[in-house]
Amino acid sequence: MDVTSLASGGAGHWVAATLTLAAAFWWGADAAVATRPGRDPPPLMLPGQGLVVGRDVYVSRSQRATLYAGLPFAQPPLGELRFAAPKTAPLPSWTDTRNASSFAPPCPQDVSQDIVAKRFLQDVPQPSEDCLYLNIFVPDGSVPSDGWPVVVWFHPGLFETGNTAFWDGSVLAVKQKLMIVTVAYRLNVLGFLTTLDTASTGNFGLLDQVAALQWVKSKIVIFGGSAKNITLFGHEAGGVSAALHLISPLSAGLFSKAVAMSGNCLVPWAVKPRESEAIRLARVSAKFGCPNEPRLDLVDCLRKVEASELSKGVSEFGPWGPTVDGDIANTSYVFLPADPLSLFVDGKFHKVPVMLGYTNMEDAFFFAESLENAEQGVNREEFEAWLQEQIIMELPDTNDSCPINYQHLLDAVLFYYSPQPQAADPFFLRQKLIDFSTEKKYAAGAYQLATFMSIDNPTFFYRFDYKLKTNLVTMADWIEVPNFFELPLVWGMPYWPALPLQVIWNTADRRVTDLTMTMWGNFMKYTNPAQNGIHLKWDQFTKENPGILIIDRNFNMSDLANFDYKAFSFWNDYYPKVVDGAVFCCNVTSGSAVNYVISGGLLCMATAIGNAFMS
Repeated sequence: MDVTSLASGGAGHWVAATLTLAAAFWWGADAAVATRPGRDPPPLMLPGQGLVVGRDVYVSRSQRATLYAGLPFAQPPLGELRFAAPKTAPLPSWTDTRNASSFAPPCPQDVSQDIVAKRFLQDVPQPSEDCLYLNIFVPDGSVPSDGWPVVVWFHPGLFETGNTAFWDGSVLAVKQKLMIVTVAYRLNVLGFLTTLDTASTGNFGLLDQVAALQWVKSKIVIFGGSAKNITLFGHEAGGVSAALHLISPLSAGLFSKAVAMSGNCLVPWAVKPRESEAIRLARVSAKFGCPNEPRLDLVDCLRKVEASELSKGVSEFGPWGPTVDGDIANTSYVFLPADPLSLFVDGKFHKVPVMLGYTNMEDAFFFAESLENAEQGVNREEFEAWLQEQIIMELPDTNDSCPINYQHLLDAVLFYYSPQPQAADPFFLRQKLIDFSTEKKYAAGAYQLATFMSIDNPTFFYRFDYKLKTNLVTMADWIEVPNFFELPLVWGMPYWPALPLQVIWNTADRRVTDLTMTMWGNFMKYTNPAQNGIHLKWDQFTKENPGILIIDRNFNMSDLANFDYKAFSFWNDYYPKVVDGAVFCCNVTSGSAVNYVISGGLLCMATAIGNAFMS
């Protein structure tokens, strides 16, 4: 199967296709594992809710985890609770013993174009707005005196899609003796609609995560977990989520460590800009025949639209995701008080150990799908066109009084990413496009976050360079480790009891899986990933010694001989100054001479002359 043929319609679909392919493996593995006769896990009493009974999931003949699935941590977000903070007082309750052996439906999302889901996942429950549930995988064995270390997983999916049922935590729980909790949260418009006022403040999906963490903090001891050793764990949107909890006042005291993979709160796509929100609201209101003003009427109208119709109908107006709600939300529900970078600069973040990193070709599938004849590389014209498109796409909308000199920005990026003498080599240019995307969208933000977090607490940084030798999917030889392709190793895929496809795992892949799982497990349990029998060196990251573990077959720390740190400085320090210098805000009045506030503002002068002529 060719991964690049699974997606259509843009970058969002290739991500969804890759995620769903991984999901097919997870779901098939879980569906194939049956509870063996002869042992029923004892029922547990959840105060304020009721009795629950789970089921055993066998990883091998002698190893098993106990799964408690579909546990509600908030009231269903229906009716007036749509576009509102989750209601947790009271929690859902029941009188009979609750059978917690099956996963709850995922939150509403648009999966209509998901080719892999149609082929492999026919038995997955259809999405439902009643979706605020979590699942717990409890390892076997005697409970430690201080309880099992707890790991709370926030799934990926660009805040648009995702399903906790895809993430079978039994192997990670059993192999690493961790309690794995997978959490559902509202997605797309249902999780992140903001009217930029109190009518709908947004960030509801993140508030769902807070509610789940509060539930875990108060009830995990019932399952044998430690309320004092809780690690947040996320990838892509889940990584952004985990890192946002580092700066949210609502998350204080609810966790003790964080792992953010291939995404965090300082990457450029983490928090959605406000500039285009009014335009999007107008489009949403027109789509469903709702009044755009006042906003309360718009929200009330959208509450009456069927959830699946709403989530599918607004997919063209995405992406949806986190926003700064500090100046619009009730103080009791402010999740993100200000821009993430400003909060870190001001020292307003939770001082906990973190692990974070990225893969060496995060967006490789995007380029493989989008570039014509990607196998033959790219020519110079394509190279410059792609860079310019990406630069323009990520800048906020401006008006005539603040024109942007895009050529100035492109010249700076071209100078860095096309050094001589290889400026015309098509394979070199293809690689530099991928480097541009990986470094700008993932790596630079991770490095910046690591620099802040390492001031007060242990911080560990990695880059995943190990390319799987096992043939999970067919992909071009030039693609190394794209987005999501470290997850099979971190989650222990070679040890899944069953797969829907016949996969014979390479011995080297198993070895790297064992090491990777152990390092992640060590961090989650002890903070230091290179202890407990690991004979590898993983130095802490500091500003003075910013060591990065290169995860390939050798697991070596970075140094100036094998790692180029300049990209971090370019994107975090230099490029923001280039952007500032490329935006020319003018003071232009009709029929008057031009007054421009930036010397050399030829764009301002041109704008002023044009406006004066038109008037």
